[in-house]
Amino acid sequence: MTAAKHRLAIACTIPILLVTLTSSMPFAAAKSLPYGTDVLTVVGNPVAPWNCPVCVQITYMNNNDSQAVGIVYGTYHNSSGQTVSITTATITPSAGGTGTAFLAGFGLRPGQYIVDVFVITPNGIAISAVSTLTVNA
Repeated sequence: MTAAKHRLAIACTIPILLVTLTSSMPFAAAKSLPYGTDVLTVVGNPVAPWNCPVCVQITYMNNNDSQAVGIVYGTYHNSSGQTVSITTATITPSAGGTGTAFLAGFGLRPGQYIVDVFVITPNGIAISAVSTLTVNA
């Protein structure tokens, strides 16, 4: 008995779609977005409101010439530097106006925590510097 060798040839057609992007404005002249870590700056000092030792009340000034939408993050770190709680609030200060966020760390055991607070856009772009404070649970 002899083994037969078979070859299989497959022919196929792959359509190619060519897309050409055109713009009436050169990319180098396109207006850059007004983002940076100085869009929102902290006004005053963050405080712990309502006699809540793990809460943070922080106010931001919008330094932009249009309304800003920001997601304020509070990340709580224990003495080992581990992130043990993350909380958010949304602010929408008008141009030149302020917005206040109220953040609360949940499920924290008694102890001291470092809280990093910062603001990003809904698209994840940083629009504030990081503010760091200490709270005691």
